[in-house]
Amino acid sequence: MAGQPNKTLVELFEIEDGTKIVILNAPPLYELTLGELPPNVIKKINPHGSFDLIHYFALNKVELEFKFEWLRQHTKQPDGKLWVSWLKKTSGFATDLNETNIREMGSRHGMSGETIISVNDDWSAMKFLHSVKERKK
Repeated sequence: MAGQPNKTLVELFEIEDGTKIVILNAPPLYELTLGELPPNVIKKINPHGSFDLIHYFALNKVELEFKFEWLRQHTKQPDGKLWVSWLKKTSGFATDLNETNIREMGSRHGMSGETIISVNDDWSAMKFLHSVKERKK
């Protein structure tokens, strides 16, 4: 998570002009934290169809395990990005999620965990891409 202080969240999440995104389970005021989106970004409220970028905020392992396959299926093939956020230990909120079990969960669902960023003082996020094997299907 080092080396990101000068970048906006939009840059860190790689949200570009024309990206189709959906943000699910976000904490209150998250969109203010995210900031202004580039032109022509298509931000959906209803999560139907496939998306260039999904950002999902998970509170615990059971919830994320239940949702992960759905999230994978709605992340556009071959190059869509799924960002999964979890509460940091320093947030003061209890969670059983961490970098290791989130990465393992993604792997079980055919996605590879890539970059990790700090969203804010309470949340971290890991970027998942479809595994190379999945991209060739």
